[in-house]
Amino acid sequence: MPSTPLDIALEDIIVEACAKHLLKFSLHLDDYRLCLVVNGFFVKFNNYFDIYPEYETLKYISRCAKNNINAPHVPEIVHFFHRQDLCWAYLVMENINLMSPPEDFSQRVAKAIQWLHDCPVPPDGARIGPVGSGRARHRLSWEFEAPLEFSSIQALERFLNRAIERLPPRGRSSTAPISISHERLVFMQSDMDESNFGVDDEGRTCLFDFTTVGLLPESFASYTMSLTPNQRSMCRVASILVMSSGPLGLDKDGNPVPHRRRPTQASHMKDSSEEQLMTERKDSSTEKPAQDQAVIS
Repeated sequence: MPSTPLDIALEDIIVEACAKHLLKFSLHLDDYRLCLVVNGFFVKFNNYFDIYPEYETLKYISRCAKNNINAPHVPEIVHFFHRQDLCWAYLVMENINLMSPPEDFSQRVAKAIQWLHDCPVPPDGARIGPVGSGRARHRLSWEFEAPLEFSSIQALERFLNRAIERLPPRGRSSTAPISISHERLVFMQSDMDESNFGVDDEGRTCLFDFTTVGLLPESFASYTMSLTPNQRSMCRVASILVMSSGPLGLDKDGNPVPHRRRPTQASHMKDSSEEQLMTERKDSSTEKPAQDQAVIS
């Protein structure tokens, strides 16, 4: 997004305000977030690689919502920029005025989530996770983030079934394999916290926090809402993934990563002996011409 002179002036104000906001950071503040209101705009900031996928996802979903009378209110992007010298990126959005949640708030949220599920996948191809780049986010994963940018649904399926293999024998034998390769990818909000929804002062339901919005197989969408044949197995998988942030020995395609051979003490001794032998042979070949010269003289 190109910057105009007005944008640049606003950028400086935003950068300064975010820097001051960051100084207030404390590990003791559980509700601290990298967001604030600046000059009437709602601003989120983070390192570039973390916030860029959110920007691309919000941009796409807001396009889907535009001119759609059945769509929830999706925040409009005003500006996005980053400062390489500071390693920060800033997502500037409209600041939506909210009213107190009405009695039918739960039904409104359900309709908004259904609308999100029904959004078409990007025309340039669907991928697991946020639009464009980044790892999928879901409560099933360690710290809410997948360990890899999975290249396909099949790769994700292999990863989940690899996790089943890590279960204790009794649990493993009673856990059905997870089957998701036949499912379609749908947009979903992985974090169903109330703060990610709202109703504006015009009575429209709102969707917030696109950090945790992305494309996932349908079973993942149902995992946060209702029972599916895969749910029991996925719940057991969660008990494994919550203890491991790694890829379980697989690559982004769901294939085993070749094990690197670790040198043993015996191999170290063998290499050392061979090196010593080569050195002795080299020294011997160097001394031989000198001995021959002595014989001639």
